[in-house]
Amino acid sequence: MVLLVSHNCNGLRNIVNCKKYFSIANERNIDILLLQETFWDIELVESIEQLYNGKILMSNGINRRQGVAILSRLQRISERIANGEIVDLAYYENLKMELSALEEERCKGAILRSKAYWATESDKCTKYFLQLEKHKQESNCIKELLNDNNESVCNTEDILDVEYKFYKKLYSSVEIDETVMNEFLENVDVKITEDDSIMCDEDISLQEIEFSLKKMSKNKSPGSDGLTVEFYCTFFSSLKDILLKAFSNCRRTIMYV
Repeated sequence: MVLLVSHNCNGLRNIVNCKKYFSIANERNIDILLLQETFWDIELVESIEQLYNGKILMSNGINRRQGVAILSRLQRISERIANGEIVDLAYYENLKMELSALEEERCKGAILRSKAYWATESDKCTKYFLQLEKHKQESNCIKELLNDNNESVCNTEDILDVEYKFYKKLYSSVEIDETVMNEFLENVDVKITEDDSIMCDEDISLQEIEFSLKKMSKNKSPGSDGLTVEFYCTFFSSLKDILLKAFSNCRRTIMYV
């Protein structure tokens, strides 16, 4: 089993908090950490990788921080212009271009996450796309379920409990009537070839995993983890050993249950 944890982090630039966090991650044998909103630079990441035994994938807030800094500089320059002071107009225009580029990059992310396929390259970062992204996130959340007593549950813990019981029952092993199964198989004329039989009995290979990933439909989620096919394809070189271990363990578990 691969243990993957996603955290929206705050305060990990503090060395004490950082060491404590990764110490806990190592103790709990977390294989992959997805860290969001971390203001880290390359040097800090390299030092942190020495503290942690697993893989670290992250998105940082550098662009957002740069945008705030540029806005602050533009405001100060605008105040000087309003007061009649002489300023470097070329520098002022360069700041405006930098801010526009950051805004466009953020806009593309919002458009992609909202899955608004009709958006074109000329679209600006508007309130519409940001609201559409928020609406999609909310619409993907389960807000109500019926339990075994046909009662409606809305509390998050109760919803998770209903989901757990449902899938536990769905995937639980059951007794099989071998007599009925053999009677059914006797009437099946189609048989797999000897080569196919050998191939099915062989261990899963990295080539099979990579081939299957590339054949999967894009812009879809492969499972309940919410990570897309594009994610696994992009980071396959980093995840391949973990995926091979996970699939191999699943196969052995299924074979001997």
